Amino acid sequence: MVALTFDDGPRRSTTTEILDALEKYHANATFFCLGIHVEGNESVIERMLSLGCEVSSHSNEHKYLTQLSPAALQKDLTAANEALAKVIGQRPALLRPPFGSKSTSLLAQLDVPVILWSIDTQDWVYHDGVQRSDYQRQKDLEKVVNEALDLVEDGSIILMHDVFFFSADAAAEIIQRLTAQEWQLVTVSELFAAKGIPLEPGKSYYHA
Repeated sequence: MVALTFDDGPRRSTTTEILDALEKYHANATFFCLGIHVEGNESVIERMLSLGCEVSSHSNEHKYLTQLSPAALQKDLTAANEALAKVIGQRPALLRPPFGSKSTSLLAQLDVPVILWSIDTQDWVYHDGVQRSDYQRQKDLEKVVNEALDLVEDGSIILMHDVFFFSADAAAEIIQRLTAQEWQLVTVSELFAAKGIPLEPGKSYYHA
């Protein structure tokens, strides 16, 4: 079992491509959404839920949470929670801090589990703004896909982003190849539940 996770969305164009691939291969994923991207993308989030995916918080404005005052931190997280709750019907159960930035002080202020990752595909390095030939783009895609496939193990949490067409293409290939190898692609919560590992508020997790 492996948890494929996506940060920074939703974005209707690219997130929809990823959802198409998840639906095609009967796979699930967890989307860590930014509060500022919820408005106008409600139907995308609703589709995530309809496919069995998990929707959680990536904060509101993608700031370094460790650098915020306690008041500013709560303001940011509350804004994201409220925006997402309007669509998903409940407060997000998990948090992935932007940049994976955490500290003992930050964790002490949180009342949800913090989900990090064990495999960073580095997909964001090859974002859509990078100028390259079709050949080089394909080589870059293979590099990102192989990063996931070569390192994956039972309980892995894979980090990707759903705001670039490059990432969407890489994700579709990863989803297809993992399912062909009989990996179960599940949500973060499903992964930890299956492994019998409780997710505790104020603690961080890299792997199940």
